[in-house]
Amino acid sequence: MSNTLPALPYPYDALEPYISQQIMTLHHTKHHQTYVNALNTAEEKYAQAATPKERIALQAALKFNGGGHINHSLFWKNLAPAHAKGGSGGVLKDGPLKAAIDKDFGGLDNLKKEFNAATLGIQGSGWGWLVRHAPHSSPAYILMTTALCRVSTRPPSASRSSPPRTRTRSSRTSPSSASTSGSTRSTCSI
Repeated sequence: MSNTLPALPYPYDALEPYISQQIMTLHHTKHHQTYVNALNTAEEKYAQAATPKERIALQAALKFNGGGHINHSLFWKNLAPAHAKGGSGGVLKDGPLKAAIDKDFGGLDNLKKEFNAATLGIQGSGWGWLVRHAPHSSPAYILMTTALCRVSTRPPSASRSSPPRTRTRSSRTSPSSASTSGSTRSTCSI
């Protein structure tokens, strides 16, 4: 089965003035398409590989290009035209998500800061996701990246002006060697 470039759920100019039509077209039709093409090539080579050594040698290409394809496919679905253009983008409405972000991260601005810090050095320009934890867990949302998990550890009684403490665990470390700053209310399984 061959991977294909998914269609965008909006026109290339729908995100202007924040992202130009030219950048959207280039990013989707060239950059994302390159991941798709390279993933298909790696999968074809993997299917033809005769030895475990040959298959192992292809793992990095499969992970990198497969991740690039999946990440971009999610990325396009998570963008939306601005509210001013009749879309739903750029507005965090009152509701459970906003309440959880306020509780777990101290507000949207703090979430953005933590998100940027967590993704800054990741290969592929810093892919990360805000992930829903198990229902009724605390924190409700965690930041996940391809390399680490960052959990907000703001105590429930902390004021919104106090900076959140975080626990960061690299996928390369064991739970006992994870670096911590402050105490955590949750652990992160990688």
